[in-house]
Amino acid sequence: MSNQYPIWAESRLLAAINFARTAEHIYQHPALQDDPSSGDGRGYVLGEKVAQRIIDYRAALARRRYENARQLLEVRGLGADKLNDLLFSFSTSADEYFRKLLFDGLLFDNWDVRAHSIQYDSKETFLGIANSGENFLRVAADLYVKTLSNWSEEAQMQLKIRMRYAYHENYFDGHIGAFQLALWWYTFDYDNWFSYEKMKLACEQYLGHHNFGREGMQLRVLRLQELNPLAEFQRDQMIPVIVNYPEQKITVWEVQLND
Repeated sequence: MSNQYPIWAESRLLAAINFARTAEHIYQHPALQDDPSSGDGRGYVLGEKVAQRIIDYRAALARRRYENARQLLEVRGLGADKLNDLLFSFSTSADEYFRKLLFDGLLFDNWDVRAHSIQYDSKETFLGIANSGENFLRVAADLYVKTLSNWSEEAQMQLKIRMRYAYHENYFDGHIGAFQLALWWYTFDYDNWFSYEKMKLACEQYLGHHNFGREGMQLRVLRLQELNPLAEFQRDQMIPVIVNYPEQKITVWEVQLND
């Protein structure tokens, strides 16, 4: 098995396979894609028969679940190339996956969308940021001002100071968090150029990319103090920040709608 993929790719693969109820849930999983750099290049990953063998072999395991990806090599018809394809399929980062969802029939070309993120190599450093209110707000402020390149340095500095005292709400459940994140997107488009329901679904898929509860992905909504409560959902007053525990990454999105 190749070690070129991050640890979380194996975790996502195992979660998908262990929670699959039927073979169809495996071989028709939306994440599956052939790794163009390896294999026979036939364009598919798994067939129905191999997917069923994965289900059958899982049922014969002591804990009725795969503990690591190497166990899949014991399934007849699933060799190293197919395992590589599976790991490749589940190695797409959450931010990259979300951007693809957005431009797959939801947003048009007149939208500029960019993720500003910081990824930490050290788990200890990441947790020291993510689990500390003061440190988290500082990093979130540094990321957010990158989305305001047309602001003066003085205005950016003032906003940074305000953000470090912002109140923030944590959403550990991707289904609930998707309502808030989709609402933020909707503030860019009062003309309803996209469906709120479709945007909410995309946000839910994004926040569920690593569906491991509190060790998965969190939406944190920053709300700045001393603002007009009647306009609390304006973009500069409601700032969504994504805390991605498996990838050890913190992300703020920059969005611009060009009419």
